[in-house]
Amino acid sequence: MTSMPREFATEFEIAWADCDPAGIVFYPHFFRFMDTAFQRLLAAKGTCQAGLQAAFGVVGTPIVEANARFRSPARPLDRLAISISGPAWSARTFRVDYVARIGAGVAFEGYEVRVLARAEAAGRLATIAPPSAFKDLFTL
Repeated sequence: MTSMPREFATEFEIAWADCDPAGIVFYPHFFRFMDTAFQRLLAAKGTCQAGLQAAFGVVGTPIVEANARFRSPARPLDRLAISISGPAWSARTFRVDYVARIGAGVAFEGYEVRVLARAEAAGRLATIAPPSAFKDLFTL
């Protein structure tokens, strides 16, 4: 994959509902925060999943791989600042990297590998190479 250094930042306030009985964020919620941060990035670029559908004839940008490393706990009322960098492009995928901080400390680092997918016969999905106009959405 080749990388195009770009960065976008957004924030979340941790809610009690995000936490497990120990009072720390239940780990699947970090994946929701990453996905929501990506959707906010699209919105900042003036589009959304429906806009991508209309512009590129795709059903969206499904995640085909995701990973996270949890560095320190996040608790209710913490402000979670997520920075997104990338994407890094390959022939049919793109990788988006995330770093989430609470103050100066890193709460988690993660990434998603996404594809542009179009519908085919019998409800199947096929990936397409990201067109230049899609890649241009991520230039500053």
